[in-house]
Amino acid sequence: MARPVNADAAATRERILQSALALFSAGGLAGTSVRQIAAHAGVSVAMTHHYFGNKAGLYDACIEEMYAELGALSAHLQQTLSADSSLPELIEGAVRSGFRFAREHRIATRLLWRQVVAAGKLDEPRRLRNQAPFLDAVSAGIGAMTGQPAAALRLPIQTVVMLTSRYAISEDTELAFFVNDDSAEPVQAVEDHLVAVARRLLLA
Repeated sequence: MARPVNADAAATRERILQSALALFSAGGLAGTSVRQIAAHAGVSVAMTHHYFGNKAGLYDACIEEMYAELGALSAHLQQTLSADSSLPELIEGAVRSGFRFAREHRIATRLLWRQVVAAGKLDEPRRLRNQAPFLDAVSAGIGAMTGQPAAALRLPIQTVVMLTSRYAISEDTELAFFVNDDSAEPVQAVEDHLVAVARRLLLA
């Protein structure tokens, strides 16, 4: 039986989008052409324009896809931090799962970093829609458990997020260089270090 036309169209669009995500995360907006994306996806340039309009439209679709992908992490971390455990255990669980998730989604995480490097910030509407609710919820939750003002926790929480995501996008060779210990497994050593840093920052 032949595949439905709309199923083929959805698969083609998704293939273009995933190719664009990979190339934009590696080369940025300026360093990536629609022709490169089309070739990577195995489609024509015209087909790429058909689904996304132009490069700006394709890049915007990639940013939305990135937020959707990483948004699952935000929900998971908030659930982790609401579990019935001690705060040090909750922080450890959140950091470990966050680091592992970001390493499994390195393309999306790298694209997030590229956006920050290029513009010096996340764009305002998406920051308010995606980042602010997470910081507000986690700050309030940890503040209620420690007696610290929620407002004072926003910066240390964001520091943990930035450190975790920065190390998550590193290749293993870079992590080994940072760890500088031939007897240690670098990914595990970095993960353990992030847990220790988060506890010092958030349990002060």
